[in-house]
Amino acid sequence: MFCSNCGVPNDDGALFCANCGQPIANTSTTVNPGYTLATRPSRLGAKLIDIVVWVGAGIVVAIVFAASTLLGFLSLLVAGVGIPIVQIALLSRDGQTIGKKIVDIRIVSVETGENAGFGTNVVMRAWVNALLGIIPLYAFVDILFIFRDDQRCIHDLIAGTHVVE
Repeated sequence: MFCSNCGVPNDDGALFCANCGQPIANTSTTVNPGYTLATRPSRLGAKLIDIVVWVGAGIVVAIVFAASTLLGFLSLLVAGVGIPIVQIALLSRDGQTIGKKIVDIRIVSVETGENAGFGTNVVMRAWVNALLGIIPLYAFVDILFIFRDDQRCIHDLIAGTHVVE
């Protein structure tokens, strides 16, 4: 079961969190009252949707570039600047990417159970994680962390977040 205060997994039947010492409720996937961890398939689906958005935009830009230089430039501007702005705005405001919004899951702080905003969702989860991506096999290991009991990948641990329904 998970501590509703810090989100750390504890042994079933534990009365107090081994990490923070707070009393814990007898629940298995509740993050904070009212929240349930997003399923692994829903997180994968959201990521695939986000990839399709980026790849689709790239294909549109490539096709339009072949047809017209001005139109190609405008398409490149929308794909290269517009999509990142939308993703950053959604992550900051709602704790969701386009994919997470479609799948109806979102990122919340382990401590508060609320959207953590730009600093956590964009800087810590996305940008720091992208920088760590230069380490060989890091992305693969990050993905494998979702098979932990608390379903938190390395980027969730770095940012102090959960993905919830």
